[in-house]
Amino acid sequence: MYTTDNLYLRSSPNVNSNIIAIAPIGSKVLVDSILAGGEWALVDYNNMVGYMNMMFLADEIPSSKFYNALSFTLSWEGGYVNDKKDPGGETNYGISKRAYPNLDIRNLSIEIAREIYYKDYWLQGMCDKMEWRLAMSHFDCAVNTGISRATQILVASDKDVMLYNSLRLQFYVQLSNFKLYGSAWTRRTAELMEYITK
Repeated sequence: MYTTDNLYLRSSPNVNSNIIAIAPIGSKVLVDSILAGGEWALVDYNNMVGYMNMMFLADEIPSSKFYNALSFTLSWEGGYVNDKKDPGGETNYGISKRAYPNLDIRNLSIEIAREIYYKDYWLQGMCDKMEWRLAMSHFDCAVNTGISRATQILVASDKDVMLYNSLRLQFYVQLSNFKLYGSAWTRRTAELMEYITK
């Protein structure tokens, strides 16, 4: 196992890219969007870090598992939407006005959205403690259905990832607005299941 007492920031996710900073584990690290070549840097050799101009404790930096899950989820959530039929109301990057009434949803930045997803969904859902297939499934479900519902599905599935996604689909089918959004929910879950079984 590779261990280090230092945090290595690289100019890109490529392990051969230039080291732009070294800091002791536990220190605060500012990832600058220019120094980090746009947005990304690499911690050690496995864990990505990269919120532009955001501050983190080195031992709380999101892992590559989080970024993989977030990438999938954002591919479905998209940008700003104000669908009057959506009970969540105004949304941007999947962050809803109903859940975050004090946020300016229309002008929400991707950096703030990522921070919310990391703290309020990834960590609160304990995804960081799961193997990646279950973590990705649970995170995406939590974003789409809420932490409470996703946790109920997690418990009922006994952490079996295929059963988890099957129960997620069963939950969607019983919703009153399934006719309106069911096709997208089903395709989203099916695409996730295909991704995690490759």
